[in-house]
Amino acid sequence: MKLLFFAICSVFVILTAIAEKTIPQLIEDLGVKESSSHTCNTAASLLVQKHEKAIPYLKKAISNPNKQIRSSAMRCLSNINSKESRKVLIDASSNTSGEMRSALAYYLAWHPNKDAEEIYIASLNDKTPHHRYRAINALGKIKSVKALEKLKNIIATTKSWRLYYTAFCAVREIENRSLKQKLFDALIFMRRAQYAHYPVNKEKLKKFAFIIRENMDSVLPDLLNACLAPVKGNRFHRDPDLVTLLNDAGEDAYPYIAIALNDLDNKWKAEALIKELGISKKSVKSGYYRDNWLYSLRYWILSLF
Repeated sequence: MKLLFFAICSVFVILTAIAEKTIPQLIEDLGVKESSSHTCNTAASLLVQKHEKAIPYLKKAISNPNKQIRSSAMRCLSNINSKESRKVLIDASSNTSGEMRSALAYYLAWHPNKDAEEIYIASLNDKTPHHRYRAINALGKIKSVKALEKLKNIIATTKSWRLYYTAFCAVREIENRSLKQKLFDALIFMRRAQYAHYPVNKEKLKKFAFIIRENMDSVLPDLLNACLAPVKGNRFHRDPDLVTLLNDAGEDAYPYIAIALNDLDNKWKAEALIKELGISKKSVKSGYYRDNWLYSLRYWILSLF
């Protein structure tokens, strides 16, 4: 108990000392490298709390030679999430290029705003996959009609399941076709049931499974994503109820599974899934090429008008 009390007091003293630092000192702390990152993270948190007072210092810090200070300053400006802090990031993005511009766009996408629409659109070609996912998600959140055709082109051509699904959800938001609340709740419940450390309500599970089954056309990509998501360590762990629902979808699910098979990050999960479904890679891929050919043709025809 004495040791615990001493530890708590030590942490309190350290936090009090950090809280009393000036803004320039906190900016310097953003560059502290340590395994736990306590100093850097605490400084970032305190700078965000200072809101507008910290913005001039953070604006200067995003040009700091120290990469960690630059990145942390961008993160702080993003989390302040005011019109002024957003303008700093947008202005900096228009006056730089390469890795710096990519990082600025990434942090701007944390809190999507229409002011950064053109930056998000440009980020669709970013070399860093995670930055592209953020940009696509941001475009969906701001309902960017300008980006609609580019997002549909990603859906039609990508071999990455995560990129496909992120773009699919963004297009759905832009076109006001978001999942109905009851379907969203059903998917969330069934996904959480996989990790539950308590008895799951079987009646509720049956009810939600029925709702998904009755709306399979609109929820199929979300269902596959739910089947691919759960991983414990290096072991793919999927819920049998979700797999049963996917099996009920039959060949309609093949085009989506095939995209996951072509994705290096999800290939092993997709292979485990089709083994459990009792279907072959060949049948899945033939379904994909048939449907994808038709989708690409439809997309090309629509682009003419």
